[in-house]
Amino acid sequence: MKEVSSSYKEVQQSILNDPNQNLGLSIDHKEFVDGLKSNKLFYTFVGEPASILIKRQRATFNVLVVMYIVAPLVLVPFFCYHFNNWWLLFGIPFSYVGSVSGAWKIHIPAYLMLYFIGEAIAGHWHFKDYDDFFYICLLWGYLWFRYANEYQRIQAHASLLNHDQVYYDAVKSKKLIVLKVESEDDMLNNLKALKNKS
Repeated sequence: MKEVSSSYKEVQQSILNDPNQNLGLSIDHKEFVDGLKSNKLFYTFVGEPASILIKRQRATFNVLVVMYIVAPLVLVPFFCYHFNNWWLLFGIPFSYVGSVSGAWKIHIPAYLMLYFIGEAIAGHWHFKDYDDFFYICLLWGYLWFRYANEYQRIQAHASLLNHDQVYYDAVKSKKLIVLKVESEDDMLNNLKALKNKS
């Protein structure tokens, strides 16, 4: 596993510094936008897309991150106090497990949803029951993480298209790789060559 990820990072770094491959070093913003619209170019981020968000977008993204990192530390103890049941504090780690499952794209809450829908139909769903409360905590972490992740991706894309300075800054600070779209055969040949190198 380490060999694959290290070879990926090596390839990424070699492309990042090569103006013949990383077209972001040699094209302007208008050519970038036109290339994306005509499907002749694609791009990938080096690091997190949130690093290129403009101020307003970054503030919104930070609020979304607070919702899955800090909110469980406030809301779960509130419900523990309200229900006078301190065992519900285990909802905090459940919320973080939900966030991790969102990051790893393991859809644990979706799989469990069938059980809880059946429980609700049968009339056995109660918010203060352990399994129901922990499921809500798991779902909370999962949904807020996925929402924050999608938000940063979509807003970073919009920033690149709508703000030429964001594009130039991302290329200059080596946070963006712009590549030509290849034919399917060329892509398969490049993947085979990369596999043979590692």
